[in-house]
Amino acid sequence: MDFCIKGTSASTSPEEIDMNVAQEGDVDAQASPPTWLILDSGIGGFSYLQALLQLIEKQDGVSAAPRIIYVADTLYFPYSGRSADEIQDRLAALMRWLIPRYQPQLVITACNTMTTHMQWDEIPGSEKMMWWGVSPALQQAQEVAQGGGVLILATELTARSAFLDRSLAALPCGPMSGAWIRMGSSDLVRLAEASFFQKNSMAGSSHMQDHLLSGDLRDQRDRFRSTMHQVFSSAEVSVILLSCTHFIFALEEIQEALGACQMASSPRILCSSELKAHEHIQSLKLSDGAFVSYKDATCEVTVCSGYGGAQRSAIRHFLHALGCRSFFAELSDV
Repeated sequence: MDFCIKGTSASTSPEEIDMNVAQEGDVDAQASPPTWLILDSGIGGFSYLQALLQLIEKQDGVSAAPRIIYVADTLYFPYSGRSADEIQDRLAALMRWLIPRYQPQLVITACNTMTTHMQWDEIPGSEKMMWWGVSPALQQAQEVAQGGGVLILATELTARSAFLDRSLAALPCGPMSGAWIRMGSSDLVRLAEASFFQKNSMAGSSHMQDHLLSGDLRDQRDRFRSTMHQVFSSAEVSVILLSCTHFIFALEEIQEALGACQMASSPRILCSSELKAHEHIQSLKLSDGAFVSYKDATCEVTVCSGYGGAQRSAIRHFLHALGCRSFFAELSDV
């Protein structure tokens, strides 16, 4: 069960949705770029945004690049430590606050936990918008594994979710007995967040510096490595499916944990963020090409969060490398 596009109803095609609705007060509706609203608990959604921007084509004579509102819900970070009811209530509150302010044409839950708990049909005005949700790319992982074991590396909440149960049961060949291993890790989410800020704050640094890790982060790293060792000691794994958008920013930690497992051959690592971005863009190329081609590839990204000065500088550095202009706003009153 993969979320790709959700519009007004099952009978509504992407072509029937107005993708250039003017913001309140705009004079020229045609000149108004589309607004994308991207949500995550922290920096994880940047991995999806990076993959998405690499797929956008630059062409002359078409609409301006989208205005992107990136919401990092740092107040509730990490989502994996919350209950399903808490997540659903929080998402509903965020939607009530964000949609009237930014009037997006496209909402993207760039967080597997958000996607698996979003109650889209209950969002006021959802019939006027499209929804893309990043979820575990199970079918692609199954195809790559070719009958081998797949480790679904996710947050605890996603790993044990009913959504994942249904998605596995709905696979074309059915869930292969013994082939799917689920591992949830909040520790890796926190390590990924720390790694992102450290690497984007230190010029020339491509690896998280061990001496800069706090005692808590070292403990989290050690717990993650221990759990990985237990998993690989008891199961044959051909593919690791990164099913949290944060995890690509902790790739070195994952690879080091794998190295300590002393396997004969290393499993292939797949990233759901990248696979889903490609899937989403391809789905629109099959329609009218909306959101695929722009007259320039420079996007304005407004980051709504509780991040402070040093963290904002790191985010600005990351977005600049993607060719984006960055702005910041407080996520308040939610």
